[in-house]
Amino acid sequence: MQPSLIGRAGRGYRKDSGCVRQSAVAVNPCANVLARGTPRLLPRPRVKEAWESIMSKLSANEKMAVYSAVVLVLGGVISNWGGLMWLSVLAGIAVLAVLFLPQFSPATKLPGSKGSILVALGGIAAAGAVIEFLRFLSYFFHTLDDYQTWLFAVAAIAAVVLLWTAWKEFQAEGGKFQMGMSGPAAPTPAPPASSPPPMAPPPSTPPYDAGAPRDDDQP
Repeated sequence: MQPSLIGRAGRGYRKDSGCVRQSAVAVNPCANVLARGTPRLLPRPRVKEAWESIMSKLSANEKMAVYSAVVLVLGGVISNWGGLMWLSVLAGIAVLAVLFLPQFSPATKLPGSKGSILVALGGIAAAGAVIEFLRFLSYFFHTLDDYQTWLFAVAAIAAVVLLWTAWKEFQAEGGKFQMGMSGPAAPTPAPPASSPPPMAPPPSTPPYDAGAPRDDDQP
């Protein structure tokens, strides 16, 4: 006879498949009944902590470059402006790769100093956005009621800000433009061995005089 559930509700007992068990127990005492305890959820990924850890390794100029590049990419893609604006979007994506690649792949070497690459990409992004703005200047002011026009304007401003922050980072590195993979330094050639000192000339012998007396001629 199965025990009654009266008075056991507070203890969490349930009657299932001919056996009484306690739902709070993780291991079921009945072999043919699955445990119905509270499921243990996997811990959520700590995205905020990971993002803060990544951003803490960047300087103030690099953080501003990240924000500018994100706004540039999102604004350029959503506005669907086209033209050279896509070149600016690609430059923004490349900026994000340059800033985050050393953290995810420390063994990868950049083709130049970080400041030099950032200022080059920032110049490309700003140039593409400004040229597109000048090309469609009249269209821009006639379509101010369109949200895509405003998104393009935000992306263009972000491109200019990206160039400015990249220039500040370039100046912080010393202001020397360095591009290209730096290979190992060539070994310094050894100095040539010093030549031996010249040999002294043999002592000169006086010329032979036939009329001069010799030792064997003396009495």
